[in-house]
Amino acid sequence: MISQILPSARPPFLILAVVCVLLGTSIANFQGAELNSLHFALAIIGAICAAMSVNLLNEYSDFKSGLDANTKKTPFSGGSGWLIANPELSSKVFKAGLFAILVTSLIGIYFAYQYGQVIVIGGLIGLAIIASYTNILNKSAMLCLIAPGVGFGILMTLGSEVVQSGMVSKLGLWLSLIPFFQINNLLLLNQYPDIEADKQVGRNHFPIRYGINVSNIIYGLQLLASAVVLVYLIAAQMLPPLAAIAFLPMMMASVTFYGMVKYQSDVENKLQFFGLNAASANLTPLTLAIVLFVS
Repeated sequence: MISQILPSARPPFLILAVVCVLLGTSIANFQGAELNSLHFALAIIGAICAAMSVNLLNEYSDFKSGLDANTKKTPFSGGSGWLIANPELSSKVFKAGLFAILVTSLIGIYFAYQYGQVIVIGGLIGLAIIASYTNILNKSAMLCLIAPGVGFGILMTLGSEVVQSGMVSKLGLWLSLIPFFQINNLLLLNQYPDIEADKQVGRNHFPIRYGINVSNIIYGLQLLASAVVLVYLIAAQMLPPLAAIAFLPMMMASVTFYGMVKYQSDVENKLQFFGLNAASANLTPLTLAIVLFVS
């Protein structure tokens, strides 16, 4: 069963969920919280299942709409192509997506019982993103732009802090902005190769609505914003000086931005920039998490 649905779950994209949980946990640890291993394990499982559910349901929807047959497949965009090759598995992929939502919800209910309103609010926002991402959020340029960063960068990071410390801290709020901006950029660039195919099924995400030039500007502004947040947190002594090493993986996104500006729409044929974009989005928060754990 697992082997039949795993390609549609897009395993490489699930790593980011784990990274965001690590970042949230490290924030709590850095501020003196005694870490709860059970809560950490449940947060990891819940985050992975949440990410899986989005991927599985999105893959199912794209297969049913015909979009999957018209996209250019790359490691970063266009879907896995698994259901095109194995259409008889579509119902299993759909059911697996629903099961992943159920697991996430049950874990969320447990944490809501433990920590109350803050988990309830975050959980409901997360479920709304999962349920609406493919068919609703993809038709709104602004909502589609920020949904990935909200779901991963803010909700997973802050939720993981809460289940360790019982609260959202000022440091957590500020630090969650870094993966928020970077994950928005990760998905923004990954939409470039699918612009024409997405138009055909009624999507209206940011690159479709505003074009490549404006999308490149937004990418650059979000990259700058993530760097400014890191500078501020170090200057304000909310982060240790060692956190400055997170600028190294962040610089990978700068190279991606250079490629986006230089090649414009043709950047979709330069997969090295997509790879650097993904590496930066994963390694920057991971580096920050490691720094906080060892400080």
